[in-house]
Amino acid sequence: MRLVKAVVFTVICSVAICAQSNKGGISGTVFDPNGAVVPGATVVITDLGTQKVVTLTTSESGAYSATSLDPVTYSVRVEATGFKKAIIEKVKVDTATIAAVNVTLETGAVGETVTITSDAAVINTESATTTQTVNERQIRELPLNNRSVLDLAVTAPNVSGDAGSEDPGVTSDQPVPGFNLNINGGRAGSSAILADGVNNTGVGIARAVVSFTPETVQEFTVQSSAYSAEFGATGGGVINATTKSGTNDFHGVALWYHRNPVTNALPYRIGNGPRPANNLRYNQVSATIGGPVYLPRFGEGGPALYDGHNKTFFFFAYEPRWRRVGTTFRDTAGR
Repeated sequence: MRLVKAVVFTVICSVAICAQSNKGGISGTVFDPNGAVVPGATVVITDLGTQKVVTLTTSESGAYSATSLDPVTYSVRVEATGFKKAIIEKVKVDTATIAAVNVTLETGAVGETVTITSDAAVINTESATTTQTVNERQIRELPLNNRSVLDLAVTAPNVSGDAGSEDPGVTSDQPVPGFNLNINGGRAGSSAILADGVNNTGVGIARAVVSFTPETVQEFTVQSSAYSAEFGATGGGVINATTKSGTNDFHGVALWYHRNPVTNALPYRIGNGPRPANNLRYNQVSATIGGPVYLPRFGEGGPALYDGHNKTFFFFAYEPRWRRVGTTFRDTAGR
């Protein structure tokens, strides 16, 4: 009996762990020109980066819903007998957010196509969750202290505090990443931090356990109130990050940050003595690359050994750091 209880408890915990996710979705209703719903319409949702396809059929009420979608950009195609084909070219699904896409079909032949430019809805009609998504462009272009993407969490509503450094000592005067952020009035250290839907919150100190460089984070969403029960293990809010992955196009970043005593500014003068030297030597290299898995065939003609386009993808990131500081001490005590 004890074994059965233990197994049941383990299964329940596993389900609870898997419930949290960074996945989003697309849902909506298909209408005809008179505003009546269109049941039985075919809805094809395509990932623009990997060409992965999800095919749905609208219900009797003309509704459709695609869940567990990666937070990337999609195209939506709707087809129904007696109507022109409708294509929404770009629909962005944010992390842990449902995008509402309602489509009105025009009367005509299926062979005719109507292309629709869709803008994000100003009001979220799918849920009452208060969210703010910090996208890839903001992460890439806004200044970051010590390259911590969590610095940008304070740009979201209902968030205050100090995001901290990516390279701190765990001390009272040096906040660690994410620990001193206050979301929706919650105390410091009471918020949940997720990475790709996986719990990334420290146990002893509720900080981000694994730090991700700005080049590896695609976006993150701050949920400050009325979020789903699956994110209920928090006394403040939820920071849900999505890391980058490979697509059909090769893409990457390479950078080198360098500081040297020759170009460093000198510290402030202490008393009437000479200004001490700034001996900091610091190097930080970041390199990322992602794309389809491709194995060429060497030494002979013919197709590649393996072409992962539309099938298999990879993403790799590497960021080493070197830091050396020489400190000069002056002893003025009597001997």
